[in-house]
Amino acid sequence: MPGIEEAAFRGMNEMHAFLFRALRHAGAGPEPPTVMGLFSALLGNASEIDTSSLEEEFSRLLIKDETIQHAYKLFRDLIVFTEHRLFLVDKQGLTGRKTSYTAIPYRSINTYSVETAGHFDLDAEISISIKGRPNPITLEFKRDAQIFDVYRLLGHYVAAHG
Repeated sequence: MPGIEEAAFRGMNEMHAFLFRALRHAGAGPEPPTVMGLFSALLGNASEIDTSSLEEEFSRLLIKDETIQHAYKLFRDLIVFTEHRLFLVDKQGLTGRKTSYTAIPYRSINTYSVETAGHFDLDAEISISIKGRPNPITLEFKRDAQIFDVYRLLGHYVAAHG
């Protein structure tokens, strides 16, 4: 029941709410969380996920004969690659019930870049410039080797559709 979950969040400060969501997220799915999975979720690291777990959620979004090729989970958000498009999924709000799906055809991507984490700036980023959009979309990663996997996949699909 959403009312109970929202009431639980009201009594927490921001850090407690973050940890609660991370613990709940790490335990989601058919298998119990591993220690590394828990730390990964707490740190906001991206991890590749089984694409079959997204079939139901994406069934209304995909066009005929389009399938999910690769997917990465970044805390609650998703980066999803299909044959034709890149989906950026933003789970919003305290409960994550409100969801924003952004579909970007690979042929609409002008440029993309990667910025690695430094000593003081612990975040790594991929920036994607889209035709007709004044500002790039930025995907933030926490000092994570998976950023290069996502970057390579992005390069593969943009090159194939360019």
